[in-house]
Amino acid sequence: MDDELRILHEAMVLKDRLRVLAELQSTCWEELLARGFDQGIAEQLLVEWSRNAYGMTFRALPEPQLEQDLDDLLGPAQPAGPAAAGDDPTSVPPGEPWLQLVDDVDAELDARRESTGRDDSEGRDAA
Repeated sequence: MDDELRILHEAMVLKDRLRVLAELQSTCWEELLARGFDQGIAEQLLVEWSRNAYGMTFRALPEPQLEQDLDDLLGPAQPAGPAAAGDDPTSVPPGEPWLQLVDDVDAELDARRESTGRDDSEGRDAA
């Protein structure tokens, strides 16, 4: 009985993580397109981000199996491209662009909450 409860709890936690990742992925897609990124570049960024984000979610799997599963699901990892030009909004910045994008979105949401004086997180949880 304890094992069944533990497995159920782990499944519920994993389901919640996947929901959060899907919401973040959708937000990031919209943000990339709103910032003027080419759709092909946005798709490539999403695939690479998905490999990392979902890979961290399923980190309990043995690494070779995880890599194979991700390759089957998302296709093989793309090689890193050349460094981007500094002022080109359609180019991918070097390093971890997703970390910066997530930070930017979080800062924007915080600024909106402060300016409106309300907390939008309650509305998201109800959905």
